[in-house]
Amino acid sequence: MHSAPSVNYPVGRSRWVARALILTWVAGAAAAVFWRRQVDSNLGADDWRQWVLVAGLIVAALGVRAALRAQPVGQLRWDGQYWLLQDANERGAEHGLAQASVHFDIQSLMLIRLAPADSPVQWLWAERYRAPDRWRALRRALYSRALSPEPQADVAANRPAVQGPTHPDAIP
Repeated sequence: MHSAPSVNYPVGRSRWVARALILTWVAGAAAAVFWRRQVDSNLGADDWRQWVLVAGLIVAALGVRAALRAQPVGQLRWDGQYWLLQDANERGAEHGLAQASVHFDIQSLMLIRLAPADSPVQWLWAERYRAPDRWRALRRALYSRALSPEPQADVAANRPAVQGPTHPDAIP
């Protein structure tokens, strides 16, 4: 069985995701302003509801900022057998023997779930504009059937033996 050829692809903070998060926050802030204008205009500066609203908007803005900064940045590498992430934020640290799967794909943007054996699951954004010449190679590698990290002999040893016909119409 042939696997997809090796590929290195830059992953990191997605400008599309950043725009979506910021637009969502702006929509929430606009709704808050609209609500404030709809309530009694006699609210004074000491009304607790408007301060709760301001605090909520600040917390939401800090959450958007934290979400954008938490996105891993680095090189996603497929060597023909395994996925590796060379993390630029951790000064070249590599997370190896990972399984990668695509959870969101709109042709020019993909959300990839990378599950390394030695560290927690990471969610990566890959965008075509980062390396358009390698985009198709990345897609082929992600959608190809990767080899299992465990040796084939162990897989065969753990597989239950089939006894007897497997289908009622099977010839004995």
